[in-house]
Amino acid sequence: MDHTSGFWGPCRIFSSKMRAKAAAITSALRESHASAVLDQTSRRGIRGCLSGAVGGGGGLSRWLELWALLAFLVLYAVGFLGWGMSATRAAVPAGREQELLVLAVKLVVHVGAPALLLALLGAKIAPLFNSGLGRPGFWLPLLVLGAIILALMCVVSPALDEIKALHASIATLLWAAPATFIWLALEAGLCEEFLFRAVLQTRLAAVLKTEAGAVATGAVLFALAHVPGLYLRGHPGVDGYSTDPVQVIAFTIAVLSPVALLFGTLWARTRSLLLIVLLHAAVDVLPNMNDFVRTWTG
Repeated sequence: MDHTSGFWGPCRIFSSKMRAKAAAITSALRESHASAVLDQTSRRGIRGCLSGAVGGGGGLSRWLELWALLAFLVLYAVGFLGWGMSATRAAVPAGREQELLVLAVKLVVHVGAPALLLALLGAKIAPLFNSGLGRPGFWLPLLVLGAIILALMCVVSPALDEIKALHASIATLLWAAPATFIWLALEAGLCEEFLFRAVLQTRLAAVLKTEAGAVATGAVLFALAHVPGLYLRGHPGVDGYSTDPVQVIAFTIAVLSPVALLFGTLWARTRSLLLIVLLHAAVDVLPNMNDFVRTWTG
């Protein structure tokens, strides 16, 4: 008897079976790995598609945010500037209480409401409030443009004559000047710059994929948003008032768009909300100081 063949025969059979099982296991593992890779690739593809459609550059979410903001602006222009401001002032007698109420309502409408709208749509809100103090290009534009704006307002507006007519003491003017500036930085600067530059212009740039186009479009929309207020609440003696809506539109675009272009360009270059808020206040401080002093010292 050949003991060698007797031993290797079962071994060959066992080895053959083991190789067959190993091949089967290997094949199963390969199929499983291929399926896992395909499944992972599919998931990545789906996530990529969803990212492009919802959160990606120029995707659905950015269009949704923009259209939601445009709808909000229509309600804001007609409902708030056309009617809501008058209703707010009519609710409280003229004086300090009325001014505080108007400030609170403006902050809710211009800052709170659009921020809430974007938050509900899943947008990030914190970057819009970035002061930009640590970025290059903050202090030089603030100081240079601020000085130029104040100088121009001294020349082109009767503000200095109106302030002089108050016959206010030096002590009064020393506290009234910074107080007026801070008040207008909140009431006018923060309100309008947050809504039209930080919120609207940022969404326009994301959809249009061009900062220049966003600045120009935002400036026109900024002017047009003021048309209902001037047309519905204006009266003879108010600059730009007319019973012809075309003339009102032309006036608002001609007067408000250049300033909006300046602030829009600064926002595009610096992304500093604080910078444009302070410069906006610089535009308004001298023409409004007379009324501020009368309100808070009377």
